[in-house]
Amino acid sequence: SRDDAQEYELPLAYQIERAMYGVAIAVGFIASVYTIRKFRRCCMTNLDVAARLISYKISLSVADALILFVYAPTQVVWISTFWWYGGDFLCRFYKFIVTFAFYLTVNMQVLIAFDRLITMAHITEPHAKGTTDYNTRLCLFLSWIIAFISSIPQLFIFKLVYVYEDAPQCTSIWSVNRTF
Repeated sequence: SRDDAQEYELPLAYQIERAMYGVAIAVGFIASVYTIRKFRRCCMTNLDVAARLISYKISLSVADALILFVYAPTQVVWISTFWWYGGDFLCRFYKFIVTFAFYLTVNMQVLIAFDRLITMAHITEPHAKGTTDYNTRLCLFLSWIIAFISSIPQLFIFKLVYVYEDAPQCTSIWSVNRTF
């Protein structure tokens, strides 16, 4: 129960994990500010260098920001309290957003690798400025849509469950079926 939680001492592994999330949030915040300033400077000076790569990096930065500012702080709170405060809707939505962010991160990394592969495979071929062998916007759109669609099951897999009398947890239906 909640009264017992006040007497509970957090194991060392959880203390280390919580500290690592804290460091990641602090360093990530600084890196995010730097990245945003760099993107702004690049756009303000109207650089045409690797414009499609910049659009991929912006999408990757959005996904990283979701992980950094949604997933990591929530993990810190959960590790500190072992209590889900958000209710059923936020449980499902949170799992959807976090999964979406992780899928989008992977999709952007694959897209950047694909872009580098195409660039290196055709490095000796002359191209007109601003042309590509594939549609950058379409690839970005598909990456976002694939991440979105792949995350939809989280809305149905996770739910709020009360364990140990009154301790709310955001957990998967399989954990619930196995436990109860």
